[in-house]
Amino acid sequence: MSKLDQPKAQLAEARPFASMNRLNPNAAGVDIGARKILVRVAGEANTQLVRSFGVHPPDLQTIAVWLKGHHDDGSDDDDLPPLPDHKRKSHSKNAPRRQGDIRKHLKRICGVDAAAIHGLGVSLAQQAVMETGTDMSTFPTEKHFCSWLGLAPKREISGGKVLRSATLKTRNCAGQTFRKAAASVMRSDGVFGVFYRRMKARLGPAQAAVAAAHFIARAAHRMLKYKVEYQPADVEAYRQKYRRQPVKSLQRKAARLGFQLAPA
Repeated sequence: MSKLDQPKAQLAEARPFASMNRLNPNAAGVDIGARKILVRVAGEANTQLVRSFGVHPPDLQTIAVWLKGHHDDGSDDDDLPPLPDHKRKSHSKNAPRRQGDIRKHLKRICGVDAAAIHGLGVSLAQQAVMETGTDMSTFPTEKHFCSWLGLAPKREISGGKVLRSATLKTRNCAGQTFRKAAASVMRSDGVFGVFYRRMKARLGPAQAAVAAAHFIARAAHRMLKYKVEYQPADVEAYRQKYRRQPVKSLQRKAARLGFQLAPA
């Protein structure tokens, strides 16, 4: 993007709340686009101040200063870790320190360490939280959350029979983030990696990747909804669990036929 194409910060414009009432005067609204960011804060009377910013790191610093100027809750900013400085060199020696600062901010916002989920890390966890927010009350269950992400199959049923089952094509950015997380664990030795390879043998690589993304998204929903830290499952216990599944299935079938299985 050339300098001429980069949107510049504009002066705030006062707009009325069209047929709406102000509920929280200390809340701000942020609309993030590909070329600009619109930020809204409460103005005088029943109005809102709307200002347009760019999308680059210096613009984010400008947004933070502008928001701070419109609301001061008396909190001490010295208690918070400093925002990381932006540098174009991706292999900077300070990169681990900046990642640690971002992780601290992310944990403060979420209440839990979302970056601890295998496959997400700091970068993808940050993207996911930016898209989904931290309030999971909108999604009563993990199934609702995964359906919104586009990670749940849509089944076409007729006469009680499943005619077709496929994952819907979606441009949901949050769903794409979890798909990237799934791609990063395909060869890992963790539970998500073991799960992916097991699904790959049954469903093929494409559907296995969606299933792994679904698995990771369920863990993220559970953390954000109940504010519990991520506890990776024991891989060997997981393997033993799914190895027992075929045996239990055979036992149920034998019981229906009046037989009983015995070890060889």
